[in-house]
Amino acid sequence: MQPKLAIFSTPNSEFNVLFEPLLANGFRHDDHKFEWKRSEFEDWALNICQQYPNYKVAFMGVGDAPPDRKDIGNVTQMAIFARCDLLDLSLHNELLPSKVAVDFGPEADIRYKEIFTVDFPVYIDERSKNQKILDEARYQISRCRRIDRYFNCDLRIYKVPLIVLRDYIENIGATMPELLAVLKENDIEVKEEYIILPEYDEDDFSYRQYDDCYDKELGVWNDAGYDETGNDDERGACGGYSHTKGDTNYDSEENWD
Repeated sequence: MQPKLAIFSTPNSEFNVLFEPLLANGFRHDDHKFEWKRSEFEDWALNICQQYPNYKVAFMGVGDAPPDRKDIGNVTQMAIFARCDLLDLSLHNELLPSKVAVDFGPEADIRYKEIFTVDFPVYIDERSKNQKILDEARYQISRCRRIDRYFNCDLRIYKVPLIVLRDYIENIGATMPELLAVLKENDIEVKEEYIILPEYDEDDFSYRQYDDCYDKELGVWNDAGYDETGNDDERGACGGYSHTKGDTNYDSEENWD
């Protein structure tokens, strides 16, 4: 197979000075097996052209470096291979008229007008290290509270292994002792290598209110608005009528199969 064009892109490892700290594998992403400098990438591409002399290669990049770091190149480097027999072919229909100006200086015959530009500056994270650790820990804890295997049904708590957070914390250049210190400072309970979380947090009031209406011993949902007179027009916080586990007559819009 000899395609007309082949385009390859790879991270420019010289750009990684702006991504520190790097991951445990030494790269900017955990699925990368290698990352090349520009010279290494060019050597690889030129060697391809030596093996296949009917191809030529050109290099370009995507993602500019900050103005004061132009020496490190682009964030991603690209090699465009073109089959030589296609390079000299004339176009059936010229894409550009022969008199189009290519000089865009003040004296040029400018055919295009700039309508809108957007500049994306390099983001500078000004959070303290402890704040980064806390933000990452809270995010991962929130995620783990949605995973059933971390919930202890008997104790009605979540037990999240500290090791689950280890890789995420190391990615921001922190250590486990630093994580433990931040958790302690923010009253996040840790016992025997586990983060202990309540079944509901402060944002789960609606769920706790229903738990307060459930009599576990009798297996009955208690209607706070039902009185001995049988007047059940005013329904309490639990909503609906009282019913037992075996009752099939639910006054609810939800249908649980």
